[in-house]
Amino acid sequence: MVQELKNRNHIVGRNCVRRMIKEDGMVAKRTPRFRRVATTNSDHDHPIAENLVNREFSPVAPNMVWSCDITYIRTLRGFVYLTAVMDLYSRRIIGWHAAEHMTQRQTIVALWKAWKIRDMPTGMIIHSDRGVQ
Repeated sequence: MVQELKNRNHIVGRNCVRRMIKEDGMVAKRTPRFRRVATTNSDHDHPIAENLVNREFSPVAPNMVWSCDITYIRTLRGFVYLTAVMDLYSRRIIGWHAAEHMTQRQTIVALWKAWKIRDMPTGMIIHSDRGVQ
């Protein structure tokens, strides 16, 4: 059937192609859409701070609890690592930084930006996972 359509120069949809492949006894190879990239390295000898938030993610005022995390974005040139800082009261991103490599500096820059945007508050809890960054 595939050869018939090639000879007729037809344009067909996805379902038709799927049916034709099945009828001709072929198997389509699926490529994975996403590749998993680890962004947390919890296997380190660095000190781990006590969990002061204890799953209480609803502070009663701004600048009481900030949360940080790193994620990755796939681009045409490779992965970009994005560190974001969120004020858990407003649920808004208040600082961020993107870089080609996941480093401690990247996290510090994101925190610095958040601190400057919020007029340098003091006394807040900064919560993150247990990664080395």
